[in-house]
Amino acid sequence: MWDSKSSVATCVSCCLVGVVYHQTLFVANLRDLRVVLGRKSVNGGGVVNAVRLSTEHNANLKSVSRLIGDVYMKHARYNKEPIVAKFILPEPMVMSIMSATPTILSHPIEAYDSFLIFAFDGLWEHLTNEEAVDIVHRSPHPGIAKRLVKVALQEAAKKREMRYWDLQVHPMMVMSLFEVLH
Repeated sequence: MWDSKSSVATCVSCCLVGVVYHQTLFVANLRDLRVVLGRKSVNGGGVVNAVRLSTEHNANLKSVSRLIGDVYMKHARYNKEPIVAKFILPEPMVMSIMSATPTILSHPIEAYDSFLIFAFDGLWEHLTNEEAVDIVHRSPHPGIAKRLVKVALQEAAKKREMRYWDLQVHPMMVMSLFEVLH
């Protein structure tokens, strides 16, 4: 599509996939997504601990970031006109800045492993691993994801000195709020 729609070279997406096979969890990650495991305490007492299983791929890493898309940062032949000038790198690309190869991890599932949270950085910017695990552990199963998003939005609204109610009245503000805080 380079000749007819060059803007595709600047599109980006992410992927976080989990598969359980023979009592092992395999996770493939591209971009700023995270998997956190809720694990029941070996000592009992109803305590559930947060175990981070993945690493986000973003500008905080010294290594090559990983994502789907943004081919203009992967191949020099797409880092030129006709893409929009703001995307063209100021110096010639010697090597890829981005990679589409996911990080793959494996985790043997143990008896105390209780649940997993797969989420985008919009959630993790406003909730710690422990806070998210605590919410899921305390919430009834139906509606857990909605509860996590609601708490994250409440925290985001506080950071912007807004009321959560304003987000409910103006749903388009939710997207712009996460974009501003990102």
